[in-house]
Formats: sequence, C-alpha cells, structure tokens
Amino acid sequence: MHSMIRNSIVVAAFFGAAIAFGAGSAGAQPTNISTIDQREILPHLNVKSIEPALKTVTGNHLTSVNAENREYIIATATNGLRFDIHFHGCEGEAPGQCKAMSLLSTWDGLPKSHAQKFGKKIPEFLVSHPQVNAGMLNSNQPYISRYVIADFGTAQGNVVSEVANFIRAATDFANEMRGSAGKQK
Repeated sequence: MHSMIRNSIVVAAFFGAAIAFGAGSAGAQPTNISTIDQREILPHLNVKSIEPALKTVTGNHLTSVNAENREYIIATATNGLRFDIHFHGCEGEAPGQCKAMSLLSTWDGLPKSHAQKFGKKIPEFLVSHPQVNAGMLNSNQPYISRYVIADFGTAQGNVVSEVANFIRAATDFANEMRGSAGKQK
C-alpha cells in the first residue's frame, strides 16, 4: 500500500516484511545521542526546540503547516514508521510557546474482516502498552497516539525517550495489525 497525507495526518499502510515503507521511506541515520545535552531543559515544545532530540531517534523529518497555520512535524523512523508531532497548550500569539505535544500514526482503513479481528486485539495491546492510546476510527483506520505534557519544561533526554518509546509502541502495534491479517477462520 502507499503513503498519503489526509487531514494533516500522515497515513502509512503496510502488510509486508517491513513497516510503512512508501514514497518517502527512511534513508537517513539518526545522529549520535552525544550530539545533544540530554539534561538541557526545554522551556517550551516546538519544532525548533525538539529538533536536536528528534534527530537522534528518527531517520528523517520535515516541518509542515496545518490548516490553522500551526507548524507540525512529519517524521519517519529508521524502520519506516511514519508519524506526526503536533504541539498543544500554546501560550499567547507567539508560535512555539507550547506545553504539550502529541505523536500520532495512522494507517489506511482495513478490510472489514481484518478490522474486526484486529479490533479485538486492541484492548490487550493497550494493557501491555499503557503509555499510548490506540484504536480504530469509523473508517477502519487503525491509529496510535501519545500525548506528552511538559508544563514546567522538559529535558531533551525526556523528548528522546518519549519519541523512542512511541516508535517502539507504534511498531509493536503495526506488527499486531499485520499478525491479525493472517489466515481467516
């Protein structure tokens, strides 16, 4: 299946040997973690402030602007997983003075029989991955998300951990989805 942008959400689909490879699959390597000061406190979350940390855990990323003229990031992990990062809890008129961010990955709608089978596995997945939210949209599109709050700032090392943990959970989710596409009874 192919990747596409739909309503400011990067949608990637995959049911083969690797996760979500499409028109812009990951090719770059992350920078070494030693390139950042993991203890540096970021007072606000925005594209510029998280970029050094993001470079240590993703293959590629780019900045885009949504319908409300707010910047967000479209990222690709080294395994090809695509996800968006949006910023929330922003103060005043100055862009980028945000206290939270959400990470979101969605996939193309699943065939009805596959969606029903996979939908039954989601509650168990959530028990084993309590740091994320996951489910199915009405269009049988699977999604996984993570909301990160940094009211009093956060260290760059925490941003690295949040993104890396999201990538791991989203990869597990995609593997569960692929596994549920097995033989139909």
